[in-house]
Amino acid sequence: MPRPRALSTLHRDLGGILALDVRSATWIVAWIAQTFIQLVLLSIIMVGQDVQSIASDARSENTFKDTQAILDALNTETEGGLRTILEAIQAQAKPVQQT
Repeated sequence: MPRPRALSTLHRDLGGILALDVRSATWIVAWIAQTFIQLVLLSIIMVGQDVQSIASDARSENTFKDTQAILDALNTETEGGLRTILEAIQAQAKPVQQT
C-alpha cells in the first residue's frame, strides 16, 4: 500500500533534520575535540619552551664563566696564566744575557 504523500514528505523532512542534527553534532564534537587538543598541546609547548629557556640560561652562564677564566689566564697582570709564563721566560733569559 503506498504511503500518503503528506506522510512521505514529513518522513523525508524529519530525515533531513535528523541528518542535519547528526552532522551538526559531529561537527560540534570535532570542534570541541580540536580546540581541547590545541589547548593541551599549547600548554605542553609552553612548558617545553620554559625548560629549554632554563637550560639555555645555564649554558650561557657556563660559557660566560669559561670566557672569564680564559681572559684571566691571558691577562699579564693576573697571577697565574701568562704572568707566570712571562716570569719563567724572563728568569731563563737573564742568565743568558749575563754571560
